[in-house]
Amino acid sequence: MSTGATILQHDSMARLTVEGCQGAGCWIHDVTYHQPIDFVVALINASAWCRQFIQYECFGSALWRKGGNHIGWAVSRDNERLTNWGGVDTGTEGCQCQFTGDCPGLKCNCDANDEVWRSDEGFLTDSTNLPVIRLQFGDANGQGYATLGALECYGLAKNDS
Repeated sequence: MSTGATILQHDSMARLTVEGCQGAGCWIHDVTYHQPIDFVVALINASAWCRQFIQYECFGSALWRKGGNHIGWAVSRDNERLTNWGGVDTGTEGCQCQFTGDCPGLKCNCDANDEVWRSDEGFLTDSTNLPVIRLQFGDANGQGYATLGALECYGLAKNDS
């Protein structure tokens, strides 16, 4: 039973069009799970590990402004702004590409803010921040699409008693 998986979907499983505002975090989309949040948190606490996929596809739209100002982010169950994008540890600002060398001088691929379709994506894995309850983006005078996957939890947490 320690290798079981539980997948919890929400009301925003489809790709979301981000448009219509310029300021940081001005586009807001609340995410509602099909289970009460207390149940979701109990599942996370009882699981060995959990993760949630997040993606932002962009065309002339950034996640970070030059100088380090955050434009787009996810919000944790405790209403904390997540400065890390999928694949990056909590407390680290930006996206995985800055560590793989795929977006030199930038925090995220989308920060090129040019007229080329780009994407920043990966799994959020810090269970204390899951599930994501809101997505917020700005710089949406370009084009953007946000995708938030189901919450995936695996195994059983070790009982120290």
